[in-house]
Amino acid sequence: MAKMYTPTIPPPDPNTRTPKFKLPRLSCDAHCHIFGPGEKYPYSPDRSYTPPDAPLEDFKALHAKLGVERAVIVNASVHGVDNSVALDAIAQSNGAYRAVANIDDTITERGLRLLHEGGFRGCRFNFVRHLGGVPDKSVFNRIIAMAAPLGWHIDLHFDAIDLPEYADMLTRLPLSYTSDHMGRVKASEGPDQLPFKILIELMQRDEKCWVKICGSERVSSAGPQFTDALPFGRQIVDREGYTGEADLGTGCSGFFLNIIWFIFAGWYIALSHILAAVFEAVTIIGIPFALKDIQLAQLALAPVGKMVIDVP
Repeated sequence: MAKMYTPTIPPPDPNTRTPKFKLPRLSCDAHCHIFGPGEKYPYSPDRSYTPPDAPLEDFKALHAKLGVERAVIVNASVHGVDNSVALDAIAQSNGAYRAVANIDDTITERGLRLLHEGGFRGCRFNFVRHLGGVPDKSVFNRIIAMAAPLGWHIDLHFDAIDLPEYADMLTRLPLSYTSDHMGRVKASEGPDQLPFKILIELMQRDEKCWVKICGSERVSSAGPQFTDALPFGRQIVDREGYTGEADLGTGCSGFFLNIIWFIFAGWYIALSHILAAVFEAVTIIGIPFALKDIQLAQLALAPVGKMVIDVP
């Protein structure tokens, strides 16, 4: 008999409307999750929450309504180190999906290679307290040593308060890294708070550093529509010396959507921004808007470097 799960968090907004704004062809959601269904892809017994099922069929239907054609799936922590849900989604995507894995000290070089062949291009580490806290340092270092030769990146989920402690360690990493959800800074503490200053400084001095402008509900202190998070996203995009190191994605809140679109070498390829170094992307466009009422945020197009365009 299939195990039944009782959700402990609310479901996604079921009333997403088709936006009036037409997204560019091959637009890509660069941070998204698929949950279950639990009877097919069991949730980890060590999970810190239980989501309502949000399976591939719903995922594809939402993206179709929004005009999203490509995606980078971040395997959710509730699935533990079982990456099957993302592997299966990639296999059914006809090349439209890539993914970020959850792995631990049981992973082997062969296991990592199999994930790579299955379409994974990075792995995620949670440093967030409510999701288990700091990973074992020796395991962290071992996995990085195996992932770097594959050209992978690592996706890092921090509590903002911990960013100052880890900043120097991050600059010594031998591969690119992303900071999830604008570093989970607290909007109520303003843009002059130390964690946000350090995040901006890392982007300026370390070319390996990328920041995801997503998860606005994690940053906001005001609640829906989370507009108090917008100044942080704008500052990440508009900071001095900006060269396009922002990664945009829906997260799993269902309120904010940010799209990345890549054009490379005459091909139209939409992939996660963090893979830009691999594919040498020459054009990027990001467009944020609130899904609740589909009202576009203020757009401020600004060309940067090699025909790079970003919308804060």
